[in-house]
Amino acid sequence: MCCLDGPNLETGALSTVNLESEVLKMIAMECQIEANPSPSYVWYEILNNVTSGQSVFGTTRQIQRIYQYPGHYAMQCQAQSRGKTIKQEFSISVICKELSLNFIKTKIYLSSTIRWNENQIEYRWKSRKYVRLFLVFFCLNLLILFLI
Repeated sequence: MCCLDGPNLETGALSTVNLESEVLKMIAMECQIEANPSPSYVWYEILNNVTSGQSVFGTTRQIQRIYQYPGHYAMQCQAQSRGKTIKQEFSISVICKELSLNFIKTKIYLSSTIRWNENQIEYRWKSRKYVRLFLVFFCLNLLILFLI
């Protein structure tokens, strides 16, 4: 890196990086731009295809975020060195997987194990199916609320 005259994407790095995360899970993003001298980094959130200059999320090479709602998000890293600025965008798809609602599962499992016969075993299987359907419905509602 001794002979670089300004910031450039690292070898093999893409100008747009596609990532996938889950609701309430931490996701790390690293700006893959190098320069000599070392660049300064600024992270922005992109809203409606416009970089939000008011929302600086970090000034380091790597940031970590947690998204509360499913949907599509975008971040942009800008690296500056010797008066030249290079940008790298991150497109993040946040999905809602089955939530761990242990109190609901415990209640259903306790009620389904009172009697050990074929009917109760069948009920237990159906209960798991209904919990999954409830969670999918819940996630879809969150997505609709987020998009409105």
